[in-house]
Amino acid sequence: MPIGGERLANIAAFHCQQAAEKLLKALITVGGVEPPHVHDLSELTELAVQGKLDVRPLATDVESISSWAVLTRYPSHGDTPPPTVMEISEALSSVKRLRTFAAEMAAN
Repeated sequence: MPIGGERLANIAAFHCQQAAEKLLKALITVGGVEPPHVHDLSELTELAVQGKLDVRPLATDVESISSWAVLTRYPSHGDTPPPTVMEISEALSSVKRLRTFAAEMAAN
């Protein structure tokens, strides 16, 4: 992937993680809990589930992208390779499903 393409992929991956984080925090809020100031999607999933929301199947699909909040902003951080375009595309699909779920929960 060309250098510019890698930079754009990192930006897309970062925003994908941020969208998942914000959606989980919105679901936690709908469950009546103040969301913590964390980026760990696994921790946020557990809090969303405690709110009696059946979000676990959707949220576990995005848990693996937690590291993208830091990895894509600071590529020299850790030994993890940057996400591929395919991984970003799959994560984006998962985030879209989570968004649909969150919109339905907010409407009820």
